[in-house]
Amino acid sequence: MFKMKLSVNEILLLGFVGILILVPTLQYERWGIDHLYNNKRLIELGLFGLAAILIIVSSQLREQISIFYNLLSINTQLTILAIFFIGGASCMFAKMPDWALLEFAHYLMLAILIFFVGSIAFIGLNKAIMYLKFAVIGVVFFYLARVSFFYVLYQFGIEPLWPGSLNGKALYSFSYVRFFNQVQTWTIPIIVSLGWYYWQLSKKQWIRFGIAALIVGWGILVIASGGRGTILGVVTGALVVWAFLVKKKGRFFSYNVILAVLTLFGHYVFFDVLGESTKQTIQRSSSSGRFDNWINLIPELLEKPFIGYGPMHYASIKFDNPWGHPHNWFLQFGYEWGGMAACLMLILFLMGLYKFGQQLNFNLNDPNYSKQRYWLKFGLLWSLIAGFVHSFFSGLIVMPLSQLWLVLIVGVSMGFYFEEKPGIKNASNLSRRGHLLVIGVIAVSFLGFAYWGSQHSIDRSQVDAHFYKENKSSRSYPRYWQQGKIGLKGLNKSEKSSKSNL
Repeated sequence: MFKMKLSVNEILLLGFVGILILVPTLQYERWGIDHLYNNKRLIELGLFGLAAILIIVSSQLREQISIFYNLLSINTQLTILAIFFIGGASCMFAKMPDWALLEFAHYLMLAILIFFVGSIAFIGLNKAIMYLKFAVIGVVFFYLARVSFFYVLYQFGIEPLWPGSLNGKALYSFSYVRFFNQVQTWTIPIIVSLGWYYWQLSKKQWIRFGIAALIVGWGILVIASGGRGTILGVVTGALVVWAFLVKKKGRFFSYNVILAVLTLFGHYVFFDVLGESTKQTIQRSSSSGRFDNWINLIPELLEKPFIGYGPMHYASIKFDNPWGHPHNWFLQFGYEWGGMAACLMLILFLMGLYKFGQQLNFNLNDPNYSKQRYWLKFGLLWSLIAGFVHSFFSGLIVMPLSQLWLVLIVGVSMGFYFEEKPGIKNASNLSRRGHLLVIGVIAVSFLGFAYWGSQHSIDRSQVDAHFYKENKSSRSYPRYWQQGKIGLKGLNKSEKSSKSNL
């Protein structure tokens, strides 16, 4: 009898893959579209809870994470600790400490998950690669199957054409089209890199043409959804990696141009000839108000350059900001955590991209290095650059499903880097200190979530309804829950209970 035994590490990766593939594929809510976003956040929090419990009860996992963390240089470790120390101080001086601690706790758990996934890839890289490939190919394949199904229903007049126009903003499985584009930004570089690898080296025609078809289908949805940020991030990343990390530049360029032409032709056929044009926002040349918002934001940011206004406080009605987040991660953290924390994060991101690219350049010049590993690693770097660029114009680091893609891709990239880095130091002698750090971070996270939960109801439907009523609009400002804005009066538990007793 066949028996399959999964390790705790694999269970966590399966959880990631399952969420990333099944949630956008299966979730469907015909009219109550606000819950599409809230449910994804609840699933993300459920994954946080599962990972935290596994780490707390398993000394082996704590040691695994702490050893991996200690592979970082001392300067990098201190920089990460400094960022979260500043964020904690910012919470103490925030106008709404419950919301500030909630988001602070959230980013602590994101950091823990990144190091958890990184440690899994470090000690079992081949399996991590397998799960990553399955996640990327799986979400593209199954979501395209879903869209194709609804497209057929559209032809019979049963459903609106993808991406639809429910309430002016709905997309199948996503409450707003830009959240879908963020998933595309993370995945397009990896599947294109895999496609190029299989096109060159695989003799199986169904694999070569199958992945090419997935790439074209995914690209058609970028155009249909008007994903300007995705195109900017993917193209910018492509130019960087193509210029420095591709030997057969002409062939690689031609391969991608052919895919782009097929994508444009496919969109013309399916959305202009056989269906009504979706008329999404890709044609827009304006900044949608972003640039004006950023210019107005900078003086406010400079008023509190050290600890900012508090995590999530850009979304506060007390400060009269127009959106739930400024669509720019650097300005968001500069405003909320302080300019110092934002600059430290920028340095970390840029150094990480540089180091990873430097190692990949070394792999390029090693004739014995695995071609499959190289092109997957190439796709990871391309994805990281695309996500980095896109995050300066969107809420890519805010939205729940995008955050989980960030964890998976950054974590596997870090595991890749350290697994192949020559002369890795033995950090096991530092594991005891790391044990305490991991437990402390999770404990602070639990406190942040518990404190918010003691003040607010997890059911946000009343908050959403109140917000729409007060603003006489159906527009949402997504930040943590779909309603987005924080600081609304008459919505905490004590006030609602007192009203119910009247």
